[in-house]
This record gives sequence, structure tokens and C-alpha cells, in this order.
Amino acid sequence: MVEMRLTYLFSQIKLPLLMSAVCFMLAQLFSLANRSRGGFTVVELLVVLAILMTLTVLMVPAINSALEAGRRSRCLSGLRTLAQGTLLYAADNDGYLPGPTFRSQRSPLRSPPPSTNYISRILTDEGYVPLSAQVWHCPSNRRVLDYGNAMLAYVVNNRQSTDPPRYFGSINPLTPTIRLSEIRSSGLSDYITPLERGPPVTDLASIWMYADIDGVNFNAANSGGAASSLHEHLHPPPHSGGRNYVFFDGHARHHTPDDWPVNPH
Repeated sequence: MVEMRLTYLFSQIKLPLLMSAVCFMLAQLFSLANRSRGGFTVVELLVVLAILMTLTVLMVPAINSALEAGRRSRCLSGLRTLAQGTLLYAADNDGYLPGPTFRSQRSPLRSPPPSTNYISRILTDEGYVPLSAQVWHCPSNRRVLDYGNAMLAYVVNNRQSTDPPRYFGSINPLTPTIRLSEIRSSGLSDYITPLERGPPVTDLASIWMYADIDGVNFNAANSGGAASSLHEHLHPPPHSGGRNYVFFDGHARHHTPDDWPVNPH
């Protein structure tokens, strides 16, 4: 979190510094030209153009970095709102999470709207989360939102490998949701026995709830071959190779591939 804030602060500072350098250098050149002959020679104009081109090349990464930092911040805010709505739903329903549902969550702004088997419909229909693009549409993930007619928004931590399996239930086979208090771990494997599993993780701050959806965590292998599966190479994690997660305690943060949470996909 500290590293992300420092990166964002640096991106905000670097751009104004570069722009100030451009203005200062141009002012010096104009002053020199006025003192000497009252105008620029061809050589001086070429020098100015070369300086401007160089500074433009230096500024573009800073601009892109600052824009992506803003988009990432807005996405994190939307995920927090989604988690808060989910926790309020559980509080009003004897601790049970919304569902049963699919792993992928279609945007409730889709036309026609997704079925009521999607958490996005459940939470918006019952007033727990606003029907707003600021919540449901990650601004860095337009390529996924525009893919086909699925309008995929986020992926939910709802795998057979969690403990208990499928926190948010399942449509096929039909499986009910569990209570928030029953969540124990988020990184168990289908291929090891209960005796080989380590002690259960009960810290909800370590178990993620929703995340950005992309071609790594929702490709054909990770989605059961669903028709709306994303392409790993065409739909990489949206935030410069990283992904935003929100956890069952309600906090959200950005993770890079070398810092994925447990059971990231």
C-alpha cells in the first residue's frame, strides 16, 4: 500500500516538473533571441524542436502513469463499494452471502440485464449497491467490458478449491451459499487430502472476495470452458499487469503477479 501511494505521488510530481522545465527552457530561448537579433535563426528553431520532441518522449510515460494511477484508484473505490454491499447483505440475511452465483459477474448495466443468478443483479435489485458504472465498470478494463455481449465486470472468489468450497454457492450443480462466519481458507487444492492441508486461515483480511476479471483468471481452463471465457494474451490483467482485489474484511488493494494473494485466480 505504501509503495503504491509513493508511486502515485511520484507520478503526480514528475509531470509538473517536466512541464516546468519545458516552460523555463523556452523562456530562456525567447529571452536570448530577443536580446540578440529580435528573432530565431533556423538552427535555433531546430534546437527548440529537438528539445520539445525529447521532452515529449519523457512526458508521455509520466502522463500514462498518472492516468493509470487515477483509473486504478477509481477501480479500487468501486470494489470497496461492492464489498460493503455484500457485507451488508450478509448482515441482513443471517450471515449468508448472496447467491448462488457464477464466478464471473456481468455488469448490471448490461442490456438486457443479467439474470438474477448474478450477484450484480442481486445486490443492485435489493439496493445494497448502486446501479452505477463507477462501481461496476473498471476504467482500465474496457476491453473486457466490450468483449462479446457478456459485459463481464469482476470475478468472485468462488472455486471448488476454497474451504468450504464455493463461498457464494453454485448454479450447476445447485449449491447454497455459506455464512460469512464459515469462511476458513482461500488457498486449498482439490488434489491434496484434508490431512495434508495446513491450518485453516480464518483471517478475513487475507481472503479475497472480488477481483478484476481478465484472461488469466477467467480463461477457458479457469472458467470450465464457458463461452464468455477471455483470451489470456488478448486480455491481460488490466492495471499494468497487476490486478485489484477486495477482501472479506472490506479493504481493497492492488497486487502485482509477484504479490498475488492466496488462490489468486
